Amino acid sequence: MFLSTRELRDQILKNAKMILDSASVNILGPSLELHCCEVELNVSSKTLIVDSSRIIGCQVRARKALKGVPWCSAYLSRCKFTGRFTGCDFGRWPEFYDKNGGLVECDFSSAILDGCRFFSVDLTTLRLPPWPCITFQAPNSVSRRLKEARFSAGTERWRAVTQMVFESLPAEVTGVVDYFPTIAKTYEMSEAELREALAAVILGSPEGNR
Repeated sequence: MFLSTRELRDQILKNAKMILDSASVNILGPSLELHCCEVELNVSSKTLIVDSSRIIGCQVRARKALKGVPWCSAYLSRCKFTGRFTGCDFGRWPEFYDKNGGLVECDFSSAILDGCRFFSVDLTTLRLPPWPCITFQAPNSVSRRLKEARFSAGTERWRAVTQMVFESLPAEVTGVVDYFPTIAKTYEMSEAELREALAAVILGSPEGNR
């Protein structure tokens, strides 16, 4: 099926409402600025490309799970995200994306983040979602604690896979947010088992988000 292309570029939009759907390939940027806009996403990773852009003070809503979309070419500030984001990358990763990308003072507290990575982001400027989402700050350090800690048989497979994944992350990754229901389904773990394991590797609360 042939899809048309909807490209928003070389313009500044303020207080606009836009609905992006999978009837076309939606490209945000380059040289796009959105200020105080409402952006509704009813798209897949195949129909959304986030290019060089500045998205400031906007409401970004995923009507369905948005999977595998990198936002690292965009500079996002004071935005509120709602809906489910799976395997999405945020922040500044100039090795592969626009050097002006970034993420500051954004609110994810009403979103579901599942396997999302944050590059060169000061997590203290963000509002992150509470349990059942789990925030791992400085995942390279978490990897070392996972390697050293001892776990029950029910959590050992999760420990081994997570340790390997975190160890292989780029140094720029300052945080990862996972989602307990996905972990439970993948590794057949109970909430009590995961909380016990998290207590050994996350400083502070088991959720890591207080």
